[in-house]
Amino acid sequence: MDIIHLVLGKANPERMNGVNKVVNNLATVQSQLGEKVLLWGITPDPTHNYPERPYVTRLFKTWKNKLRVSMEMREAIEAIKQPTVFHIHGGFIPEFYAISKVLASRNIPFVYLTHGAYNQVAIRRSYFKKTIYFHLFERAILKRAKSIQLVGKSEFDALRDALAADKKILIPNGHELSNFQYDFDKNHDGLQFGYLGRITLKEKGLDLLLNGFARYKLQGGKGKLVLIGDGPDRNKCQQLCHDLKIEQSVTFAGGKFGREKDGLLQHLNAFFLTSRNEGLPGVVLEAAGFSVPAVVSTATNMGQYIEAFHSGIHLRENSAVAIAEAMQAVEKAHLAGTLKKWGANARKMVQEAFNWKNIARQINQVYHA
Repeated sequence: MDIIHLVLGKANPERMNGVNKVVNNLATVQSQLGEKVLLWGITPDPTHNYPERPYVTRLFKTWKNKLRVSMEMREAIEAIKQPTVFHIHGGFIPEFYAISKVLASRNIPFVYLTHGAYNQVAIRRSYFKKTIYFHLFERAILKRAKSIQLVGKSEFDALRDALAADKKILIPNGHELSNFQYDFDKNHDGLQFGYLGRITLKEKGLDLLLNGFARYKLQGGKGKLVLIGDGPDRNKCQQLCHDLKIEQSVTFAGGKFGREKDGLLQHLNAFFLTSRNEGLPGVVLEAAGFSVPAVVSTATNMGQYIEAFHSGIHLRENSAVAIAEAMQAVEKAHLAGTLKKWGANARKMVQEAFNWKNIARQINQVYHA
């Protein structure tokens, strides 16, 4: 059986978009397991400008009428002769509605992975438009899908549509452990908290993080905070730091990639993700791969894993007060020498709960069911 991953873009792992990394990792591991894997990408620039990878990539140029399939895409689907399953990545994408219709007409099965698009916070953005769109188009995709893969409990619980009842499966994304080894004893910069991702004040909960950090500093906390990434609210965050009088203790590192990003992650004592909305954030797994424990909100869908592996703190209340308390707890563990154990548990969490080969095998079973 051929496996075709369908995405908007090229699944380039060097881009900030998390979907790109997930699809590339999954397709790579499936190829390593002996599956015949292809990737079809829809992009305005069909130039093959991405790192070498072990699966075949075919790029289709975007088309104007998104609710109809382009001739090129239709001909490619109609040319499929051998047993094939599609894995469609992304929710609320008009092109996928049109493509799912063509797949259904040819009895080609597909698994639908929404990457967090259905959780309640995501739906509340443009609520009326999304509600109308869901009933006009998304429900048709659910009806046609072989299975609906959801990566986080919040999205699994939020999707209560009758068409999805018997098709929902909860399989998280995985993470390929880095070759880098993190050692707290090599950190000569003192206690350092960190965040990696888009600088968006509300969605990522950076207002809560900065206010929590300000409370922590007022309580005599010695740690510093580094924000890695860029985004539309960087100026607002910097102004908030000024207003809270913490600008001397907060570093805005900007967008970093590759080894430079990894180097910054390795020097963190604890990773903070206080988001109000997430699917399943790969950045927590990246940090954990370097033995960096995490403090996470329930909305990240990582809380249950953090608790099970004793690899950080689950913020059951995502507030400035709770964040300040968590920072104090991290500092206390750092001084007591127990934070290193949290970090070792974080790496173990990735090895056991987010092993890409185990996850790929689970998904392959869904294809063949």
